[in-house]
Amino acid sequence: MRILVTGSTGFIGSELCSYLQNNHQVFVDKKIEDPTSPTMILNKISNNLQVILNQSNIEVVVHLAAKTPLKNDLSPTEKQEYFNSNLVATQNLANQCVASHVKRFIFMSSVKVLGEGKDSLYSIEDDPSPIDDYAKSKWQAEQFLLELGSRSDMEIVIIRAPLVYGPGVKGNFLKLIQLVKKGIPFPFGLIQNRRSMIYVGNLVDALERCMTHPNAVGKTYLVSDGYDISTPEIIRSIARALNQTSRLIPIPIRLLKLTGALLGKNEAMRRLVGSLALNIEPIKKDLNWTPPYILDEGMARTIQWYLSKK
Repeated sequence: MRILVTGSTGFIGSELCSYLQNNHQVFVDKKIEDPTSPTMILNKISNNLQVILNQSNIEVVVHLAAKTPLKNDLSPTEKQEYFNSNLVATQNLANQCVASHVKRFIFMSSVKVLGEGKDSLYSIEDDPSPIDDYAKSKWQAEQFLLELGSRSDMEIVIIRAPLVYGPGVKGNFLKLIQLVKKGIPFPFGLIQNRRSMIYVGNLVDALERCMTHPNAVGKTYLVSDGYDISTPEIIRSIARALNQTSRLIPIPIRLLKLTGALLGKNEAMRRLVGSLALNIEPIKKDLNWTPPYILDEGMARTIQWYLSKK
């Protein structure tokens, strides 16, 4: 197949391109790899991308490029950037794809569209409840794409992913690895939450399945490793991969929440103690998909990459 991937130099995009290149012809537009660049957020898309779409007979577009959350205290201008990059750019790209007769458009959304804090499993039937501007921009992009798919010949598939880990991971997960490596004690010994994650190798495998399977058309799927894990278990898994002993101190959860409030870290503490578990049975059933990597294998590969960069 002839596949265009946006965000190809990012954490997920680089893994996806490498994965696909063995069996498919992969195209990228490096002029739009920065999702905040003018070519992505103005009311047009880059000339280079239009040439690729018009002259390369692209069959599938996987849209990964996005502005992701970096901090909570955003200015009005910074908040608008989420909608420019995640909504307006998606609209412009998708419209051009329709004009270029792209067969299928796969959009990387986020489980944050459903909100956070629910103790039971989130399912695809749950009503969206996006909290922050990032999630709201993704939800609005989803709605636009499904409407576009209903009035055009382009097939739409939406993937809502939780935290993604693997070689090349950045952000809070990388910081957590660094802290565990240093032997820092964590006050999370009493937390018994449930959180879904997905190893990047499992995610790209699911994305490829969505590119070809006829049952995926018009669907929105939740994905994960298929195994929900508590915050202490995440730390223990990282420690095992590092061949270290995890250091978990049993601090009452109400004290953790109070500390988070006093430090102005309510949001971060809520994620640490709260649950976010996903029901992935629909994608497993519809597409006959099973995550190829188990947690310990994915974590071991992540830590191997981390140690190789030291």
